[in-house]
Amino acid sequence: LNKCELISNHLIDARLDLLAVTETWLNSDIGDSTIKAACPDGYTAVQLPRLNRKGGGLALIHKSSIEAKRLPVTIHEAYECMDLLLCFRSQRVRLLIIYRPPSSLPSRFFDEFSLTMEAVCSTRDKLVVVGDFNFHVDLVENSVAQSFLGLMEAFGLTQCVASPTHIKGHTLDLVFTRDVDNFVSHTCVSSLISDHYAVQCRLAVRTPRWPIGRTLFRSFKSIDSDLFVADLIGLDLFTDPATTIDGLIDQYNVGVSQVIDKHAPLKEKLM
Repeated sequence: LNKCELISNHLIDARLDLLAVTETWLNSDIGDSTIKAACPDGYTAVQLPRLNRKGGGLALIHKSSIEAKRLPVTIHEAYECMDLLLCFRSQRVRLLIIYRPPSSLPSRFFDEFSLTMEAVCSTRDKLVVVGDFNFHVDLVENSVAQSFLGLMEAFGLTQCVASPTHIKGHTLDLVFTRDVDNFVSHTCVSSLISDHYAVQCRLAVRTPRWPIGRTLFRSFKSIDSDLFVADLIGLDLFTDPATTIDGLIDQYNVGVSQVIDKHAPLKEKLM
């Protein structure tokens, strides 16, 4: 299924104010238009593509009533970082979204990331650091992961995610906040978006009032996968395939759309 549609439906189903996304795989040419295709009505986005290489990329999708300003950052080899200042009415929040590739050397990451944390930890604003760090922090015997947690503790930050966030059972996607802020609560793991689960939490802020509107969505979570696959296999595309490329494309587009409409019809929701 289309990732933009999955993300859009997750925003609506979970009634999220913000969604941080890592590994967008967007580039500077099509990034803005693609990420905005994932935004339901009333949402907007800011994104930061990885430069000069495939993969990576960061984004924040947020309600249009929340002001989000992307701050300048130093480009590092060991990880990607998007530094944002969020304004919720009169309250300001500093949000860092991080992606550390599995190939990144931990020693280099620790050196570079320490510089970033030294710069942001002096902020008087509430501070939240989230992202995919690719450290197995669930393994107490993993010395590298525990060293990373120790580094964050040295900056006064506590890790909030207690459940596996990856399909293989490890906790890679993390949320850090300062204990003294008493700002992040109800951290939990929810929908499986790709090979990672979505992580949700509450921030102690008053979000701006949002005009009531209507939006369309599909409830993909309610699909019976066996029935869905059976209907796909029964399409003309498989039972009586066309003899031309154009015909096959038409069979695919029409058939798959019909099956999706049957199992996850468009619904309207007040927002």
